[in-house]
Amino acid sequence: MASEQGRGLKTEPGPAGPLPRGRHDLAPEEVRRHQRERIVGAVAKEMASRGYGDLTVGQIISEARVSRTTFYAQFANKREAVAGAHEIISDRFVAILEEACGREREWPLKVKAGIEAILDFAYANPEQARLLAVRLDGADVVLGESVRASQRRLLELLAEGRSYPAAVALPQITEEALVGAISIVISRVLDRGSDDDYATLRLQLVEFILAFYLGAGEASRVAAGSG
Repeated sequence: MASEQGRGLKTEPGPAGPLPRGRHDLAPEEVRRHQRERIVGAVAKEMASRGYGDLTVGQIISEARVSRTTFYAQFANKREAVAGAHEIISDRFVAILEEACGREREWPLKVKAGIEAILDFAYANPEQARLLAVRLDGADVVLGESVRASQRRLLELLAEGRSYPAAVALPQITEEALVGAISIVISRVLDRGSDDDYATLRLQLVEFILAFYLGAGEASRVAAGSG
């Protein structure tokens, strides 16, 4: 299970540096992967500081330190670059989430492990976490759908809790509202750049989410580790 010790650890490859000049022994597919990673990292960084509306291909190229030819060999335009970066980061995030939840058998502990994995990812990769949390519905219909697709696994995980008696009468929008709340809380923590207490935030988020499905008392026990 994740713990406070996981905070600050990289959960995925970060932006790579430029390739060595001149001749090298890297295979063409490795060169393309390397370049794509740099573009993905640049998109996440520039989106975090500028947002989608003010982002340009030139800014992505400059941050990624690739040529315009290299960029267009990977993506047709800004929208495809943002959507591609979002998909790549989302796939990695979902894999981390699935691994964390897969280590637990009981649903409440899956949720607890999932929250811990989300926080570990956000603290270790703040720019990429912001890209996953950003709302793009109004900016671009296609990008908005990409964002919603990345949230579906979380929605499915939470919906499994409807088998508990306390969750029978929950409104249909509950899971969507809870995923939105998680995104807002983490985005605000990252925006403040403060050293919020990881253990306290984890405890509060787990207890908040589980209370809807288990009731306040049981949610508190699970969050504290006694349930």
